[in-house]
Amino acid sequence: MSSQPEGMQYLVPRVDKKAKGGERTTFEFQPNDEKWLWCDYGPAAQIAKRIQGAWTKCELTTKRDRHRTFTEVKATCK
Repeated sequence: MSSQPEGMQYLVPRVDKKAKGGERTTFEFQPNDEKWLWCDYGPAAQIAKRIQGAWTKCELTTKRDRHRTFTEVKATCK
């Protein structure tokens, strides 16, 4: 997200690729942009955390099971 979760400003990924057993999604930013990582666990729970620092790129690598349910999500920012 590009602002606090209440603003609901979702970012569009720059790159979305298939990876072994899942997908790799890349988001790019300007160094001073506000950045938030937001996870949705269904209607019962949502978690948001502000990402600090002057990072300009984050990659999310996800894996899913045969029912298309996420089994692993990894975020790497630099």
